[in-house]
Amino acid sequence: MSLERVSVKKFISGLLLLSVTAAGLLAAPNMANSSDGSLASDIKVVSGSFNTCVITASAELRCWGSNKSRQNNVPKDLGHVIDATAGFSHTCAATASGQARCWGLNEGGETDVPKDLSNVRQISAGVMHTCAVNDIGVVRCWGDDPLNRLTRVPENLGGIVQIAAGSYHTCAVNQSGSVFCWGTNWYGQNNVPADLAPVRQITAGYAHTCALTMAGQVICWGDNQGGETDVPEDLDVATQISAGAGHTCAVSELGFVRCWGDDPLNRLNKVPGNLGRVNQISAGSYHTCASTETSEIRCWGTNWYGQNNVPSDLANGLSDRPNATNPCVLGEQTLDLSSSFLTDATSPLLIGSPVIGQSLKATNGTWPLGTKLCSFWIVGDRAVVASKSASYRIQSADFGNVIRYAVVGTLNGVPTLKISNSVTVTASLFTKPETPVLKTPVQVGSRISINKPNWEFGTSYTFQWIKDGQEIPGAGLSTYTPKPDEIGTSLAIRICGAKQYLSPLCLTSTSQIVQAGVINKVGSVLFVGKIANVGSTLSGATTAWMPGVTLNSNWLLDGEVIPGATRNQIVVQPNFKGKVLSYQVTASMAGYQTVTKSSLGKKVP
Repeated sequence: MSLERVSVKKFISGLLLLSVTAAGLLAAPNMANSSDGSLASDIKVVSGSFNTCVITASAELRCWGSNKSRQNNVPKDLGHVIDATAGFSHTCAATASGQARCWGLNEGGETDVPKDLSNVRQISAGVMHTCAVNDIGVVRCWGDDPLNRLTRVPENLGGIVQIAAGSYHTCAVNQSGSVFCWGTNWYGQNNVPADLAPVRQITAGYAHTCALTMAGQVICWGDNQGGETDVPEDLDVATQISAGAGHTCAVSELGFVRCWGDDPLNRLNKVPGNLGRVNQISAGSYHTCASTETSEIRCWGTNWYGQNNVPSDLANGLSDRPNATNPCVLGEQTLDLSSSFLTDATSPLLIGSPVIGQSLKATNGTWPLGTKLCSFWIVGDRAVVASKSASYRIQSADFGNVIRYAVVGTLNGVPTLKISNSVTVTASLFTKPETPVLKTPVQVGSRISINKPNWEFGTSYTFQWIKDGQEIPGAGLSTYTPKPDEIGTSLAIRICGAKQYLSPLCLTSTSQIVQAGVINKVGSVLFVGKIANVGSTLSGATTAWMPGVTLNSNWLLDGEVIPGATRNQIVVQPNFKGKVLSYQVTASMAGYQTVTKSSLGKKVP
């Protein structure tokens, strides 16, 4: 980012939000925090403009960095947190009880949570506005809105599964993977590409927006003065994205980080070489933080306010995560579930949706000081032993199983077992299945086709043609040609789609009645020879017809069939004088409509 660009942004922001003047560079709160919706790791890191927060494995929120507006002063009564977000100078959290709580700067009403807001499951902060999504996908926004664009949520918006608040715009993803954006649109950050494939995550920066498609492709649009929308051509398939003020980062399937965009001090895009694999990432205005697979928090970029100074217990792995050196020993050990030594310990809590391909997160519950913890997941009747991670990625083999999370706390040599609530694994549903439609006329001899299926990327399809409600043996292609003996029957096609982590789905087209076929090659009928006197022999002829047809001929006199005149020759009779003579050919074939064609008539002199 050039200095000129910084001053321009600062100037524009000063016009719109007069209170934001003293901090220098403006925010691009990253939506890899709440707005990225990631719950896949032991902990969740949240990068604001100049502060950083972490949701610990025990669902507690901790913050550090700039605290000029007391945005790091987490309320003592906050309780368990399922999501958090950091804006320019305010911080918000969604609690396990469904509340939204905000604190810090409130010059625009950004921390004034609506009193009637409840059942919140995700929250996201911009510079001076905040948005939240409840458990039925309804979005609410509040805070500073001088142009009446930010907090005015589109009326038709519903079924939202994830939201991302940029500095002065907001975007959301619905259950079908469609993206909607509103707010200021100075740089086209709200201009969602018309051909954008279904999306599983959205992130919003200062004035740019990026989407992660179901196939793992990253698409960005909006402001590109620093190259923040120039997605590297060699970028691997991504699992998570996060946008800062003028830079963007992505996490690959293997857990490696890649960043691009504006980097005037060469600190943002230079990912630490020893970072290793990460579970989740969050880009702030001018710094980036990641949660590694070893439960460590790592930050890099500018550090003007200590936003990269990770507390030592977090930098070295969470103190409250399961103790890797003291794994749970199941073996011969029997734990009495009917009683607990530590009566003041609380049970762990599962967070997330039990859907194949998604990750469940668990808190450890609360334990007395000095308790040594170990944990494991219980899938059906199988224990996943000695798990260091308080997250579990649900596999297709887990379908139908009940999942729980168990924590063993040992104090003074005596173990206590606490087990979480249970959830049953379900499969995701296809978000945009299309019922097949028979495209060509349903008639004998014509190959019937259907609209090309285009459900979810990577779906495999099978086909089955159905006649009068019964499957046609061997008819398993996407096309079918009706036979003559099928005239009058009802034909339809059933298409079934299958994809990993999705429930198989079959859809059947509307049935249509098979009609007689049409002879598609009709010959020409000709009158051969000249009209002669009575007693002369005249001939009729025809060119080639569709193979397989049967041809029958007749001679006509003034349009009436001459009895017995069925050969291609005829002798002119005395009663033909003054009348029009013509030659007619009739083509027929089983299952097809009969076709009759006549020559031009000639008058007998």
